[in-house]
Amino acid sequence: MRDPLLKIPCGSVTGHGDICTGGDLCSTCLYILELEKQLRDDFSPEGLIEKVLIQLGKRIKYLISEGQKGGRHFANPHETLGKLAEEYQELLEAIHKNNSSETVAELYDIAIISVWGIISANKEKIEHDRIPGVS
Repeated sequence: MRDPLLKIPCGSVTGHGDICTGGDLCSTCLYILELEKQLRDDFSPEGLIEKVLIQLGKRIKYLISEGQKGGRHFANPHETLGKLAEEYQELLEAIHKNNSSETVAELYDIAIISVWGIISANKEKIEHDRIPGVS
């Protein structure tokens, strides 16, 4: 079953200038569908990591489009720390309630904040394709 956060077709403009529909999918939707097909039965550590990264990407896109998380750079590392501390407290509450689905959601939120923290801290480097720690 497809994650409801991922809309395929997404409705964006394809490489041919058409709208991404069921008949003419954009390259991103085609890529995600192919990757999902390849990973469906892959339970190796690498396959599981890839699945989580795909899910994280979907959640980031959805939450930004809904105006819930991110969408802008953090002003400084202190703001990043504040956001992480807030999400960490929510994670502790979810764990305390022994709620696994809420725990996973909070872990994704921490990952999303971490991604925005990396983007914010390295804005100029990322814009020039020089991401620190990535070769």
